[in-house]
Amino acid sequence: MRLKKQACSTLSSIYSTGPKGVWVYSANGELKDRIYTPEVVTNVAWGDRDYKTLYLTGINSLYRVHRPVGGVTPN
Repeated sequence: MRLKKQACSTLSSIYSTGPKGVWVYSANGELKDRIYTPEVVTNVAWGDRDYKTLYLTGINSLYRVHRPVGGVTPN
């Protein structure tokens, strides 16, 4: 499987676009979770003030998913 765009959480989880949505991996490469979407996800990025919202761009849509753990903030 080929993984594409990625974002990291503060707990070192890696969120990556993949078949049928976003795949969430631990830092050691173990699959922890999947976020299913009705279309192909082309990119992922953390947003909002607390960086606990993961934004997903699709071919025709924009999705947002609130997560319990925030993303790594840009410096």
